[in-house]
Amino acid sequence: MTCHTGVKPDSAEIRKVKAYLEHREEIPWRRIYALSGEAAVFFNHHRHAAAGVKCAACHGDAASRDVLMREVRLTMGFCVECHRQNSSKFRDKRLADDCVTCHR
Repeated sequence: MTCHTGVKPDSAEIRKVKAYLEHREEIPWRRIYALSGEAAVFFNHHRHAAAGVKCAACHGDAASRDVLMREVRLTMGFCVECHRQNSSKFRDKRLADDCVTCHR
């Protein structure tokens, strides 16, 4: 619940998420973003959050919305540009442009 401790914690929908987690049940998400299987991309929210990437970079101002929508097109160009702009946050600056950082 890291994301939602400060984002709409009293929302009925967030309470549902919390209940799923408390009961250790899988959440039946309705996907907004999906990466093509052909892309062979590994994405980790934790690494992005730990690097200081704000949720709004991809999810927009989720705190002010009751219904989320796709905010950006997750293309390789979008990701590469973000990596390059934020290369200083990588533990090894070369990883910002290294294909195997995301493609496994």
